[in-house]
Amino acid sequence: AALLGVSPRRAYRLLSSQTAAGTLTRVGAKYYPAGRVVPLAEQAAAIRAYLARSGPAYCQDLARVLGLSARVTARVLRALVARGELTLLRTKQYALPETGESTAANSGNVTK
Repeated sequence: AALLGVSPRRAYRLLSSQTAAGTLTRVGAKYYPAGRVVPLAEQAAAIRAYLARSGPAYCQDLARVLGLSARVTARVLRALVARGELTLLRTKQYALPETGESTAANSGNVTK
């Protein structure tokens, strides 16, 4: 609001209208130019596709895929692990559940 020189309510309306028009993408409480980040609805699919191609990956690798900071990406990853869509390996790597189980069985590195 301060950057735009308007009230918080007016800033929200401006950002919401630009999101609806497709010029901005909202992820959490932040807004990004459209096309610079993976939209919230597509994040899980983008992560699964990357892991299917590349195997286990670190948070910062997945942050680059999504176009987000590591902190925001970590929240997304925690939610996917909680829902059972990803496996967290002890080495702070994330993997698809079927890949994670076989990788973990071989390395002994898995947390649930």
